[in-house]
Amino acid sequence: DRAPCMGLGLTLDENLVVSRVAEGGPCWGKLQEGDALSEIDHVYLEGMSLGEIAKHASGLPGSRSILTFFRGEVRKHATVYRKYDDCPFDSNRIAQKIRDQLVQGGRCFDHSELKRVFSKHAVLNADSTYHLTKDTFLIAMKEFDLCSLEITAADVQQRDMKFKQLDLNQDNRIDLTEFVEAVQEPSQLDLWFRRMKLDRLLGQAVPRTPGEDPLVSASKLDDTTIDILISVVSAQLKEFLKTQVRQLNVEMKKTSVGIENLGLKFQADAPRMACGAVDDFYNGLTGRIGSPHQNFMEAMRKEHCEKETSNLMFRTNNRNLETTSSQEWKTVVCLKDFSELERCQIEQGQTCASRSNRRCALYWSHVHGLQLHPEKVPRIALHFVQAA
Repeated sequence: DRAPCMGLGLTLDENLVVSRVAEGGPCWGKLQEGDALSEIDHVYLEGMSLGEIAKHASGLPGSRSILTFFRGEVRKHATVYRKYDDCPFDSNRIAQKIRDQLVQGGRCFDHSELKRVFSKHAVLNADSTYHLTKDTFLIAMKEFDLCSLEITAADVQQRDMKFKQLDLNQDNRIDLTEFVEAVQEPSQLDLWFRRMKLDRLLGQAVPRTPGEDPLVSASKLDDTTIDILISVVSAQLKEFLKTQVRQLNVEMKKTSVGIENLGLKFQADAPRMACGAVDDFYNGLTGRIGSPHQNFMEAMRKEHCEKETSNLMFRTNNRNLETTSSQEWKTVVCLKDFSELERCQIEQGQTCASRSNRRCALYWSHVHGLQLHPEKVPRIALHFVQAA
């Protein structure tokens, strides 16, 4: 038996203008009478008959579609799910949404798809090359959004910040390479999952043979063993993820700084605050709230190294590096007391008798622009041991 299909709950006239939206249906609250439908799932409807459109609009209950339409002169997008409010499809809808997001996420790493979207919105230059403007950059970026294609005020603000970060020569143009970099840049959620080191969980689960290289063991896995491996790992991953989510929830409640704002000081268009009169300005912050506590450095150390967010990974917008507050503290403060001679020796890869190999490694990685992941420091320190 074939699974029952469901439409979008829309009635269109011959000009593809919405004449009715089914109450409680997939498009209820998203589209309204008078909207002109132009695309369903990135397929243009112009030239199609209403019967062909109805067939194209049908899908399994709980499945998702992306609609593009015009409300007056404004082009809009809406993500809808084929369900009615009184239909028990909630679990199916969530499962379908997860599958859709996985497919959408895969598009971000499909070069042909990235090039297609770029070409669709790009503007031709005088030298026969193509680029995206600020407006087309945002529209193209939203085509890879995992949540919604609807453009919000927050999207515009992030667009301005991201555009300024990518447009290093300030010519108000974004080329294909820069566009790909923007689409594939890891989100704060990606960085949170990366911190869990789930790759190690999978690596440790691969059955090993004594005396055999682990990669060789992995290459010999058969389908049955892989099924068993995934089954066991899935059970552990479920409990592990529940614990991590609970911890994240506690961290978010303890601090007023959300994860999405961890790199705020690097934002080009961060809001500015102003208060007081001219005398307050000349008296400075000290005149307003008094001198800092004598243990100011200790307070700064605690803020960077002992707070709930001290080890939360974030990406800076000035140098595009992944770091944490505690790593920044170690880089700036713990290494400042190196003498000029010691700095020259370490920068040239020489050992420094007055410093530990670990501290030499930290400074060396800082000079060479490496990210200071603690687990990597001993490997770099080994370089200094071997050089001794």
